[in-house]
Amino acid sequence: MSVIGRHRDRLLVPHISPGIWGVDCPLWPGHALGVGSKSKLLLSESLGYQMHDSELDRLGHARDEAFHRQQNAWQVMKQAQSIRTDRRGVMNESYDEKQLAFNKKQQLWEQVQATRSYNGPLIEELNARQESAFQNMKEAFEQASAAYEAHDGASAKAYASKGHHFKAEMQAAVEERRRLIQQIRETKELFEIAKSSFESKRETYKADRDTYESAAANHQQQQALFDRARDEFHQAKQAFDSRLSSLKGKSHDSGVLFDQSVSTKSPLGAKGEYSLKNGEGGATQYYDDDHRVSWDLDEEGKRVGQHWTNQSVKKKHERRHDPPPHAR
Repeated sequence: MSVIGRHRDRLLVPHISPGIWGVDCPLWPGHALGVGSKSKLLLSESLGYQMHDSELDRLGHARDEAFHRQQNAWQVMKQAQSIRTDRRGVMNESYDEKQLAFNKKQQLWEQVQATRSYNGPLIEELNARQESAFQNMKEAFEQASAAYEAHDGASAKAYASKGHHFKAEMQAAVEERRRLIQQIRETKELFEIAKSSFESKRETYKADRDTYESAAANHQQQQALFDRARDEFHQAKQAFDSRLSSLKGKSHDSGVLFDQSVSTKSPLGAKGEYSLKNGEGGATQYYDDDHRVSWDLDEEGKRVGQHWTNQSVKKKHERRHDPPPHAR
């Protein structure tokens, strides 16, 4: 008995389902047509089985490898995309913080300008008042000194009192000017703090932007690698499907696996197995008219107990097991 593969104590005979040969469905490693990535089909002269198509096996392996490369590339690409999304979120957050710091800086700068505009003329006026009070104070004290030297005590006292009045006026102008200058100074200090904060936020944003751009570039690179891997898989699959299509429906010397001796038609599919341990097995072939033929295999691999089944007829019907016209 020639078989298509070995699995422990069983020998697998051809299992060709409509989903494999009737429809362009890939033969994955370990599928019914073989075990492992290099399933070997042996020639059976008695049943008309043909050794598997080596080119189809090679194309199937190439397609499987391309599929795994595509999947790996997809996973790497998705991870790069996730990192890019995270980096974009960090960058956007730092951008918002930078803009808030910029707005705060601008507000305080406008406040500095407004304080200067308002306090500036007042300071100039106070400077003039201070100078005038100083000159009046100086003149009054000089007059008081002259009256004192002239032994005019009353005049000296009056001039001295006037001098102290101008002195107080001068000191009040100085204090008010200091207060106005301090207002300008304090608003400018707040502006400098906001300016420093903005510059720090700006540098943070630049660093986060560079990190995002690097992640974006990596994502684009991984996307390109995935696209290439996907194209390679599609090409490998197309080559496999094309080879499979060229084999479908050909005679047994082209690699189609079925027993030609039981029917004049080619089956849509076939399956079976043979147990070395138990010395028994069987096979079934399916046809497009809802008929199937089954048989058992003895220890020598010879067909016994062959019978047809019309699947379109109910069970226990007297004609359910009548052979079809194409039966041999």
